[in-house]
Amino acid sequence: MGWGALLWSLRALQFRGHAFWLMGFSVLCVNVVDNGQISLATAALLFLSVYDPKRRWLVAGAAAGLLTIKPQLGLLLPLAFMAAGAWRTIAIAAATAMLFHMPSVLVFGFEGWGEFLEAAARLN
Repeated sequence: MGWGALLWSLRALQFRGHAFWLMGFSVLCVNVVDNGQISLATAALLFLSVYDPKRRWLVAGAAAGLLTIKPQLGLLLPLAFMAAGAWRTIAIAAATAMLFHMPSVLVFGFEGWGEFLEAAARLN
């Protein structure tokens, strides 16, 4: 699924010809698929979120909101969106992130988030 998401995002961003084949079918991509990582899916979300966030605000915001599954990858996205003046993108990203993580809060409460932040601080 990650590979499919990456290929779809490359097509959506109009990668064509050699660039598409080099990015989508490189040895790195094959290795990631072989190891069962989610790196390709997060790369697809990152590509979609930074490609013209002011004009494609709905897609960019939704991708940025879903990227909160690995928050370290999108840490500077709000600053980039602010610098671009992509305010609607920020709003969509925040709404998507809240909707995406709401089930965990409903099931486990806010305590799990506090423990997550404490564990992350210990790992730093």
